[in-house]
Amino acid sequence: MSSVDRIMICGDWHGNTRWVVKMIEKAAHNHLAKIIQCGDFGIWTHREDGVKYLDVINETCRDLGVKVYFVPGNHENWDHITWWIQNYPRDKKGFVLLRTHILMVPKYLQWVWNDKQFAGVGGAVSIDREWRIPAVSWWQGEQLGQLDVINIQESFVETDYLFSHDSPTTVPHPQLKTDPDSQAHRQRMDEVGKALKPKLWFHGHYHKWMPDYAFPAFDPFTHVWGLDMDGTTYSWGVLDTNVNTFTPGPGVAHPHVA
Repeated sequence: MSSVDRIMICGDWHGNTRWVVKMIEKAAHNHLAKIIQCGDFGIWTHREDGVKYLDVINETCRDLGVKVYFVPGNHENWDHITWWIQNYPRDKKGFVLLRTHILMVPKYLQWVWNDKQFAGVGGAVSIDREWRIPAVSWWQGEQLGQLDVINIQESFVETDYLFSHDSPTTVPHPQLKTDPDSQAHRQRMDEVGKALKPKLWFHGHYHKWMPDYAFPAFDPFTHVWGLDMDGTTYSWGVLDTNVNTFTPGPGVAHPHVA
């Protein structure tokens, strides 16, 4: 089986350089040339350590032959992300080229690898924004807007794999915050899921391992995986697109077949 059929999938990284380097090394050790990261990547490039974070990731990826693809989350500098989307070059698939080996989904994107349809959708609501400082630790533009959803509904085709930061409303989190903004955003994600009808859906955001829960979009339903955050065992896994399996974390011998 070719390594191009297998992709590492990761939850939130939060700019944790040591953890990200560990993930890249693990990907290379397992002959995985691609990592897809599900938001809160750690775009804090208004700070020197945020720029260094990208530089270290890119150098590590280049040395080990790995590329990182990510959807933007909510805890990111959206002023910079928006400018990059408008001004940075893109590769042939439509990813924004932040570095040679770091590629970003421009809020939402659909692409094809090995005859499989992939889609990435960024954005979520910062439930802690009342304690953050605008344009310093929180930025406008973090949410997926209703116009974005309409554009996805009108221009996207059914997909095999969806990668997002936020989840659908069926997320089984026992302490889910039910503020109106968060609820509305999950409802918009429902609309995205129903439009794209993915077989498998991966997301981060909630810092909790929520394996293989259902969303009623694919026949009989979409299998959704909520990934944990940096520093935890169940923040990553391996997607095998050849047979549609996802094996979470190290040593877990129970992949799900969609």
